[in-house]
Amino acid sequence: MSTTKAAGIGKSLRDNKKISFDVSVQTPIANKPFDPIASECAIIEAFRTWCGPCIRLIPVLMKHALHYKNIPILQISPEEPEKLKKFFGGVKVPNSVSAIPRELWDSFSDWFSIQGIPHLVVLHKGVAVFSGHPMDPELEPLLKKLNAQLEAEKKEKETTATIETAE
Repeated sequence: MSTTKAAGIGKSLRDNKKISFDVSVQTPIANKPFDPIASECAIIEAFRTWCGPCIRLIPVLMKHALHYKNIPILQISPEEPEKLKKFFGGVKVPNSVSAIPRELWDSFSDWFSIQGIPHLVVLHKGVAVFSGHPMDPELEPLLKKLNAQLEAEKKEKETTATIETAE
């Protein structure tokens, strides 16, 4: 699927008042929940524990989380928190996993016209720059580019802070 034609590309989640990933709506299963809409850049993966392709993608997402450290990942599922905890069984995952209310799942799915799972959305400054299958060949180059851009911005901020401190 071409990301340039995918539903949801260019849509700003910051403009959608029905979708809020405020940490108060998340039940954290792994790591601390965060608000991907407020983040500079983030990956949101919609998954279910009964989905075979979703399960097979967990190592890929773990690799992304370790490789692209500037881009946090939030895996979301409308399933019961206890079911998700049992599914992950204490496995240390580098990304955040949260149970979310069904209404939020439905709003997110509608906004991006998600027809199936697994489905991954990459946000940059709250705007979707990718919406599609996590194995889409366009995803990896995009993540490399965004990670490099975020790394450069981070270094620039550190340099500016160092110069200001020295003055």
